[in-house]
Amino acid sequence: KSVDCGRANERYFINVAGIGFDTETLKEVERLKKYLSGKWAYIAGVLKTLLTYKFKKTEIIIDGQVIHSEVLLIAIANGSSYGGGMKIAPDAINDDGLFDVCVIHRISKLKILKVFPTIFSGKHIHIKEVNMYKAKKISINSQLPTPVNLDGDIVGYTPLLLEIIPNAIKVLIK
Repeated sequence: KSVDCGRANERYFINVAGIGFDTETLKEVERLKKYLSGKWAYIAGVLKTLLTYKFKKTEIIIDGQVIHSEVLLIAIANGSSYGGGMKIAPDAINDDGLFDVCVIHRISKLKILKVFPTIFSGKHIHIKEVNMYKAKKISINSQLPTPVNLDGDIVGYTPLLLEIIPNAIKVLIK
């Protein structure tokens, strides 16, 4: 089967690119793995990030549409799930020639705690602070350089230009 691939600046990814809360959590979990294992490192990472997270003033251009926002996170998805089953883009299809873009705008930290479990079912997309888009090309500029993750690896900082490459990779399905 042929599946799409994403290009972020000069790097490639298969599943999800992200900036914001998810990337900050990823950084924190990597640091905490020295002291905690598995899910405990993740839970502690989420809580620490929640306490210290600063919303990112960001300009997002999605297929020419300009959005200025303070964001919690932006996930550019080719696949529907990441991070151990979080359905960040529940309607994403990896061979449709489009990214599914999840933008979570400024939201209270209390509401983040309430909404977080809904990401595992994909129901977060119905929250008023969440917008979903389909796109072929996305540009992200933030007021301060912000870490970027591609498929769970932190690879650099904004600014970021993302493009979908349709039918880029052939995979064997059993």
